[in-house]
Amino acid sequence: PPGDVFPPPPVFALHEEVIDGWPILMGTMRFAIAPLASGVVTVGLTLQDNGQSEVSQGHRNTSTNANITIEVMRRNRPPAFSALMNLTTAESAGEQVVEGFAVDVTPGSRFEASQNISFSLAGVAAESGMHPASGLFSAFGIRPDGALVYSVAPERAGDFHVKVDIEDDGPSAPPNSNRSSTTFSLSITPASADITAPPLLSIFQTLSPDAPPLTFPNFFTISGASQRFNVTAYIVSDISNPALFASPPTASPSGALRVHPAPRATGNASMLVRLITSPHCDSGDAAGPAGGECTAAGASLPHRLTIVVRPTNAPPRFGLQPFLAAVEGAGSQEITGFIHSINPGSDLPHEAGQTVRFTITLDESPDFVSFAEPPRIDMEGTLRFMVKPGQHGVASLAVVGEDDGGRDPLSFNASSVPVHILLKVFPNPVITSVVPRVGPAAGGGRITIHGAYFGSKYSRGFSAGSSPKDYVGLSVLVGGGACGRAELVSDSEVVCDLPQGIGASAVSVNISDGALSRSGALLEGFHHNLFYLGGTLVQPRSQGYVAFGPLAASAGSIVPSVDSAGILLTKTVRAIQALHGTVYVGGDFTSAGDGDASNILAWDGAASSKL
Repeated sequence: PPGDVFPPPPVFALHEEVIDGWPILMGTMRFAIAPLASGVVTVGLTLQDNGQSEVSQGHRNTSTNANITIEVMRRNRPPAFSALMNLTTAESAGEQVVEGFAVDVTPGSRFEASQNISFSLAGVAAESGMHPASGLFSAFGIRPDGALVYSVAPERAGDFHVKVDIEDDGPSAPPNSNRSSTTFSLSITPASADITAPPLLSIFQTLSPDAPPLTFPNFFTISGASQRFNVTAYIVSDISNPALFASPPTASPSGALRVHPAPRATGNASMLVRLITSPHCDSGDAAGPAGGECTAAGASLPHRLTIVVRPTNAPPRFGLQPFLAAVEGAGSQEITGFIHSINPGSDLPHEAGQTVRFTITLDESPDFVSFAEPPRIDMEGTLRFMVKPGQHGVASLAVVGEDDGGRDPLSFNASSVPVHILLKVFPNPVITSVVPRVGPAAGGGRITIHGAYFGSKYSRGFSAGSSPKDYVGLSVLVGGGACGRAELVSDSEVVCDLPQGIGASAVSVNISDGALSRSGALLEGFHHNLFYLGGTLVQPRSQGYVAFGPLAASAGSIVPSVDSAGILLTKTVRAIQALHGTVYVGGDFTSAGDGDASNILAWDGAASSKL
């Protein structure tokens, strides 16, 4: 009956869709099928509009009936059963019969009771033990009454997962299904001790002949009831590749494996390991007291172990310049060959094609110089950097070389320890004043240059000895002419013999240190004068004035500028005398600039003082 197939009858709904620009009225049918229902149902459908319906007047608002046939096809469902989930047997125990193993066997549905049902072994997986899962059973089957009958193959022990399929003879093509699975655990206790250990050990080669052996504690253990056996020894034999080892692998009674690879050797070696046991009793001595159960001495089945010695990726090696120096304000620096003798790690073939890249880490201490362009090293070992303008001092750099080899935990692809180096940025000499600042055009006499960074361990990078005079490579220029007998008094003072010149001259202190040569200058630091003048200014108001000249060597520069070279006084100047770099001025004035000066003062071209 339709009600058995569709508990609620099918429902139709109308909606409008636009297709190719035209509105089309579409109909949707929705229905639900009752569980396990099948059969053929015919559904009648009519359409009705909301127009007039008087048939006597020729109107009709209901369509003719349309029949829709729905066939619900029966689907084959898989059979199922419940099983004992944990079984235990002994090694080489012969045929085993487990009554009541398979219970609650059910077909897929009530319509499938006539189908024939069968059981089969679907698969075996090893959970523990040294024996493989394949070929575990020499016989396996489940009787119609649900009893499991099986025999374990000889010399098999351990814990296994066994998968059993139940299958009926109904259709299996989708959406049908005629098979389901159940998995149970089978524990086979060993008749003698067996070795439990990984079948594979992977290690890395050693490069040094002095490398110590490798020890792996508890590598070998006893499977099954270990308390039933006394371990005498593990025997390692049948080594397929003895050249792989400096000495043959061994195993201690505690199960520790000792491996000593030969230097620089790589490859595979397989070997057999056997466990030797001595008699053991559950209680009492080895003689076996009354009621005691003893095991006999014996040897386990061989355990095959493969040791793989893999190539080691050694850390890259390189050399670098022991001292790194630059000059303040030198701009971008390029140091070719800063890194040299680049080696990817070893001369082993697997490292020959590796590429080494370098990274630099800076110490961020505020006491160190900072960079406009951080240091970087290309693959050829060239260092490039630029220190920020006005910076001098030191910077701490840590250089690490990294190759593109492996990143295994026991291998290396970077230098194990960063290489630290200090960068010294030497300061340029700084001139703050020259005393005296004026002198005759013919030169002569000693001048003193004050400033900083003329000669010390900080400014030169080394200690010259007992006296600053021991620093070499120092020279002074005044107006381009050499200042004779230049002598370093301290890091902030230099004296020398004034050369001849005309006009305002730049004074420079120069340090010659090869590629680190540097200099500092004071523009218009000294004036070589041909004349001095003094009197009264008419403009901007009547004031005393004293100056010197010329300001330059040009023959036309004979009138000095009041703003650049003169000094104002309260009243007129009446006398001038230049003597040993000092200009003595006399007159009616009572002050000069911002200082007192009662009718006479001394002037060095930059500052005045009363007498």
